[in-house]
Amino acid sequence: MDINSLDLYMSCYAHAAYHEASNQSEEVAVMNVIRQRIKAGYGKDSCEVVYADGQFQGVVDETHDEVDMKRFLNIKLLAIDVIHRNRYNNPVPNKLHFYDDSIKTPVGWKNCNIKIGRLVFCD
Repeated sequence: MDINSLDLYMSCYAHAAYHEASNQSEEVAVMNVIRQRIKAGYGKDSCEVVYADGQFQGVVDETHDEVDMKRFLNIKLLAIDVIHRNRYNNPVPNKLHFYDDSIKTPVGWKNCNIKIGRLVFCD
């Protein structure tokens, strides 16, 4: 993989984790969900998965606060360690979905049995 593609793909992981997660544990879990969605055929790369219609609402929500570039870049470095260097264990194996615990489990989602921070992860 060339450096420009790596940069783009890590940015997509970071963008999703930035808007969907509130701490490093949640960020690592969200990144692993994206990786597992790629393996499951949801898209050919992280950008296709993150920007697919109806997915990762925090990313497409235009009302979110301005991006803190220092935090974003730290999350992007974390993405390199999690995804490219495999330096973190996957805390959500086989999970393809997650939701905030402030809402009810979405209809049809199964095996929602891992909770990290405020996020609940499902098959």
